Amino acid sequence: DFLTKHIQKYIGKPKYEDEFVKVFWSGVKQGELTGDAWDLKYDSQLNAILNKIEKAGKKIGENFLHVGCGVLTNRDYVNTRNIKRLTQSEIERYGIKLGDGIFVLSEAEYRSLPFSSRERELIKPWYKNSEVSCYIPDPYDKRKFLIYLRNKDNLDEYPTIKAHLMKFKGILDYQSLGYGETNKWYAVTRASEESVLKREKIFTPYRAEENTFAYSNADFFSSKDLYYITYQVEPPNIGESLKYVLGVLNSSTIE
Repeated sequence: DFLTKHIQKYIGKPKYEDEFVKVFWSGVKQGELTGDAWDLKYDSQLNAILNKIEKAGKKIGENFLHVGCGVLTNRDYVNTRNIKRLTQSEIERYGIKLGDGIFVLSEAEYRSLPFSSRERELIKPWYKNSEVSCYIPDPYDKRKFLIYLRNKDNLDEYPTIKAHLMKFKGILDYQSLGYGETNKWYAVTRASEESVLKREKIFTPYRAEENTFAYSNADFFSSKDLYYITYQVEPPNIGESLKYVLGVLNSSTIE
């Protein structure tokens, strides 16, 4: 094709540039290009140093730390798509509107429901990836709460939660079928292990413009777009604290 022929025409020149190609001589010789991934940013000397560090060090996820993600519900709120799964009579009977919390409640919704003390044990503070800054999570401006029901939980033992979720059963039934899940209709789709989410932890957004790692030893949960770093075992079998690891991950060296 045109581009291939165009490259072949100018590839032998010491220097050439037009709107299609830019030809220049690199410090990396062709014989130095291996079958491994190529990194055009680092020179061979720096790559040798990085490879030495990698071989001598311990990988975080393979030795003493566990990396996992938050909770997946697939139905945090009522939106323009899932509201179509409810009948008009259901919408009118319960006064359902866009933005109403299903598994994730606003603070006003949380306070409006008469949860028992036992039910409150299943209500967890909730974070999104946009609420994370370096070193510490952003303070709550508008607090949100997760209803953390799993397959093993008996819905009949939590009457206020049951009454709340029953309003959205048409949405929850459809979501379970649509994702091929075997979960009960009232359970979160993928419930990360509670013991992991409640531990001392470092967490980071799935996507961020720069290294953004924060620390917490509080009991809170998050959506699946936040990743957790915790000790593989408790008590930890290493001397380094998570706060030390946090400092390294946020450092300019790692950046």
